[in-house]
Amino acid sequence: MKKLKPQVKIAARAFGIGFLSGALLMGGVSKKSEQPVQPVSAYSMAAAEQLLMEAEKRQSNEISIEDLTNEELVMHMTLNTKAFIEEVHKVAEEKRKEVEEVEVVVEEVAPTWNGQVLTASLGVVQGPSGKESYYNLPMGQVVANSHASNHPNAVGEYWVREDGVKMLGDFIMVAADISGNVHNRYDLVDTSLGKGIVVDTGTFVYTNPTQIDIAVTW
Repeated sequence: MKKLKPQVKIAARAFGIGFLSGALLMGGVSKKSEQPVQPVSAYSMAAAEQLLMEAEKRQSNEISIEDLTNEELVMHMTLNTKAFIEEVHKVAEEKRKEVEEVEVVVEEVAPTWNGQVLTASLGVVQGPSGKESYYNLPMGQVVANSHASNHPNAVGEYWVREDGVKMLGDFIMVAADISGNVHNRYDLVDTSLGKGIVVDTGTFVYTNPTQIDIAVTW
């Protein structure tokens, strides 16, 4: 009888399990006793592990498929299938948590303002944090300074929203008082257009320290 080397152990088992599965589907006959194979449910997991331990002990450093009973092969397949199913459930749970985290972020930055919304035609409105106006200037240096700060609110990429609002990650770029009396740089503020981030300032703060100037392409 030809022996298989240890390095082909997995392949040998896979072949044996496939052969056994076919035999069970075709009639469930044991190759050694010519008797029907006992259903997997007739064994406990502890009994399955004991069968495998005895088989491994008998095999020593070399194995042969012919040395294993059908019951041992079925138990091996059952244990491996249980581990595989547990891994699938683990991955599914991780993906579910990722989706929940994304949904929470979207909910946090969603606008809740029911008043007037700043537009180019209106020019100025009273928003949730005070007077709002808009400006359109190059933002390259502001973005570079924001990223260099490594502030957790300011690590997002620069982009322009469909309505022309300039964004840093999930937040609208705004200019405001950054003296510390009203805001600090990279604070998050509510605006009529959504959640904003203070990345800039202007001389308007000397006359109206609560005013917010929103960066747009208008």
